[in-house]
Amino acid sequence: MVSFMTYRRGLVDMKKGLILFVLVIDLILFGISSLMVASNKEKYTSSNIIAKVDYNDLSFYKNNHYKDLFFKYVQNTNIKIINNKQDFLNIIYTMLNNSYDYYDFKCSDAYLNCGEDISNTLNNRSIMNVINNLVSVYNSTNLNMEVSYLSDGNIRLYANKKYSNEEINYLDNRINYILKMLITDNMTNHEKIKKVHDYLANNIRYNYGTKSDSAYGALVYGSAICSGYADAFSLFMDKLNIPNYKVVSNTHVWNVVYINNMWMHIDLTYDDQSNDYNINTFNYNYYLINTYNLIKKNSKEHELNKDVYKELFI
Repeated sequence: MVSFMTYRRGLVDMKKGLILFVLVIDLILFGISSLMVASNKEKYTSSNIIAKVDYNDLSFYKNNHYKDLFFKYVQNTNIKIINNKQDFLNIIYTMLNNSYDYYDFKCSDAYLNCGEDISNTLNNRSIMNVINNLVSVYNSTNLNMEVSYLSDGNIRLYANKKYSNEEINYLDNRINYILKMLITDNMTNHEKIKKVHDYLANNIRYNYGTKSDSAYGALVYGSAICSGYADAFSLFMDKLNIPNYKVVSNTHVWNVVYINNMWMHIDLTYDDQSNDYNINTFNYNYYLINTYNLIKKNSKEHELNKDVYKELFI
């Protein structure tokens, strides 16, 4: 006859065995569940990556020369259907800022003047010039943008770049070499900006010549017009991670840099007084001045459109 204690120990052993069995089953189920979650997570992540491979999705692709700046005039977008002219301006800016080869979009059915607005905008040199100078020099266009109408109903916007890949590579190496000579790690941004300002003023002369409207003419041939000065200066600021962009009036282009929590103007073309006879002459009349002081100079070439450059009037 089995004693009570023996019987009780048997029940305890059975209970332990049952608990162990349940734990093993739980672990197995947990492992299977984890694998399923991991598999689903992998599938979900993969689907996200595929979803992000969208030529117009800024969260996926940013060109190396993308400028992360905020403007009130135009903003980055990923829209595919435009409802007004502002939408189209934003597409132009986004396309250039990200260096897209093209951008596909459609006009909404309610946007009756869509085709006319697209044509008028692309033919408006003033508007195109403003947007073109808000992006990196390397991403800028020669102001020749075109559209084509695709069979699927999309409109495709193309841009012809101002700088070739060969020119970009050469300028990049050239600027790196110059900065190694000019800049040290312990310099402030003020000191770095001044070094670049003085170097360019010393080594560029205002003159029409080979590619003088570009940084290539300024840094390779040593001669430039205002756009060449501005392009060259902007590239140096980009390398130094100093926020900047180019400002245009009806007849002129110069630079602004963001320093000490405000936008300040620098006009190398006006500061550089060099000519064939006194190459190294320059001044600081247009060096790190605010918009108020720029306007006080009463220069026709520095007249700013307040509706475009709202952030400069704050």
